[in-house]
Amino acid sequence: MHHEAQSAFDSATQVTKDSATAALELFSSCFQINWFRETGPNLWVAVVKPFAATAEHFGLGHEYFVIGNGYPDDFHQRTLKAEPPVKLVDRLDMTIRFVAANAPRAEAFCAAWAQKNKATAIVIHTENVSKIPSVDLMYQLLSASLWRRDYFAEAEPVREPSEFFGREVVVNELFTKILLGNPFAIFGLRKIGKSSLLGRLEDLIEQDESAIGVTAFLIGNSTRLKGGRWWDAAADAIAAWQGKLQRFATKRGSKVHAKAERLTDAIQKKESDSRRLAVALEKDIGSLLKAAKALAKEAGRDDVRLVLILDECDHFYPHLIDSGHWRTDFFVFWNALQGIKRSLESPEEFVYVLGGVNPSGVEQGSLLSQANPLYETQRLYLGPMPAPEAHSLLSSLGERMGLLFQEPALARAFELVGGHPLLLRRLGSAVHESTLHRTDRKSINAQDVEKAFKEKKRDLFNQVAWFLEHLARVSPDEERMLRDIANGGAQAYADLWCNDDFRETYAHHLEQYGLLRFENDLPIVALDLIREALKRPIASEFVEQKKQLKDIVEVIEQAVRIRLRVDLERDTAPDEAVARVVSAIPSDAKNRTRGRKELIDLGNIAGVGAVLDSLNWGDYEILFDKFYDKIEWSGILVGKSTQIKNIKSAFTHAHLIRHNNDHDIKQLIDDRGYGEVYASFAAMREILGA
Repeated sequence: MHHEAQSAFDSATQVTKDSATAALELFSSCFQINWFRETGPNLWVAVVKPFAATAEHFGLGHEYFVIGNGYPDDFHQRTLKAEPPVKLVDRLDMTIRFVAANAPRAEAFCAAWAQKNKATAIVIHTENVSKIPSVDLMYQLLSASLWRRDYFAEAEPVREPSEFFGREVVVNELFTKILLGNPFAIFGLRKIGKSSLLGRLEDLIEQDESAIGVTAFLIGNSTRLKGGRWWDAAADAIAAWQGKLQRFATKRGSKVHAKAERLTDAIQKKESDSRRLAVALEKDIGSLLKAAKALAKEAGRDDVRLVLILDECDHFYPHLIDSGHWRTDFFVFWNALQGIKRSLESPEEFVYVLGGVNPSGVEQGSLLSQANPLYETQRLYLGPMPAPEAHSLLSSLGERMGLLFQEPALARAFELVGGHPLLLRRLGSAVHESTLHRTDRKSINAQDVEKAFKEKKRDLFNQVAWFLEHLARVSPDEERMLRDIANGGAQAYADLWCNDDFRETYAHHLEQYGLLRFENDLPIVALDLIREALKRPIASEFVEQKKQLKDIVEVIEQAVRIRLRVDLERDTAPDEAVARVVSAIPSDAKNRTRGRKELIDLGNIAGVGAVLDSLNWGDYEILFDKFYDKIEWSGILVGKSTQIKNIKSAFTHAHLIRHNNDHDIKQLIDDRGYGEVYASFAAMREILGA
């Protein structure tokens, strides 16, 4: 024990010394006790530094804070609120905290605190001190606490710099854009690290002591924003900026008041005129910038900036099926923000940053026949980590858990799951679970990685399916192309997508996502794991195959109705189009609820589209046959008889899938193979121009 710590211990009350002695003796077997203070009867705190052997064995490179509670049956959460003196904080690793306590509830309270604070709380019990040598007991406690926690399993976006692996070049590039006032959008697969990167940028903006920088971080798929109006998103941004500026002013004791209430007042008064609401938003932003400049002057800072960060931005796109109010609000919202930015004396003081999966809402000059206000926004793609960064993630987190990944193990892990952070973490967790009861540091070789991968392959498939399902929702064209290539190879890319004007665009997106690579100008699914997950999912294979077939049948059914509506309405009055459709189909049908008269009445009210929605596969087959020459077919042209034969076959099989005829679906897959069945539906989708 350091002499200053010894002096403070000697000055403590006898009851505290009696309760602390056993714990301090235990610590002294592996740590130098550098600082000690009594905080109350039976309560104390200390700072300890591991001896060289302990530090090397457990990877402990700093000093650590200890909280002591000598009450045998009493332990409260407030005990964990004890903090070290400010002058010592820089020496401490605050992600690990020791708690010396024998109270039964200590474990539960410490576990909850650790989970909430994303830290490790190591509970030191002293009941067994007399039974086990101190060094052995301390090593048991440390290994059980440090090496049982799964650092790979963190589900939330990473915010701590120590948890943020790689991407530093990208972070610096994007931070420079923000400093220059240049808006940008970053795209990538789900869980590729976009939210972590945006969070890291938010921290850098607000920690920049040369400026007053405040952020508003909005999530596009939140219920409030997705189902709300544009002014709800704007009001949330104003509230976030205002709150942060006010907290900064309060902390400095400033009299500056960040007041921005015009938009909120207008919303509360049920104002619905977008022009007036946009004016209120502009005045609020002006007020906030004025307050920020006053604070910057007081604090001696050079710049001010308001930064809007919108994650999951593709949920605001107007051209997606479930756009809701954002079908029109998209244009009002972004035109308003762009107008405000242009009107500022210093436009770099207001910046917006977007993150999402689907870039179509930014890269297209026109959306729904309107000029796209985001078209000139710079676009960047966040792909999988390169090998060195992937290796760093595994080795750095693994070392904290006593797992020493050897170079061949790192190389094999990258071969198996690539550089997708989620898959790397899942594989790391699998390695950890396979050696959960280790009492010493474990060297991980390539065979260990292979074994863990095989044991958790189903889980890894599920993770791939999860982020591909999200891709299908927000970027359906790219997901369809990827699935087609996984099932049909480069030939599917050549045949099924040959007439799609955006084929190369979709393929470029998939390449940027790290899902495709090109060899000799031919696309290949970048990772065997992804290709296998798309071709033959492990988890209840038939259920997953049926789900995939139902998904593509739904696309085909929608395409059938659109194709017929567009082509049969062309150069024809609406009532004539309705009459044309209804007269072509049988007067009654087994799987149709409406008769001809009811269909005519429905069509006169809601148009031919509503009539088509009420028909069945047999009706669609008849319409394609009767009006074959009026249909704008896509893909490779074949004769009418062959086309109608293909349609009849596809519609017959679609009927089985639509009505969950599992017996016949299984028989179809057994007879023709899943790949061929899926490819036939994909071909039908393409000829309909879906």
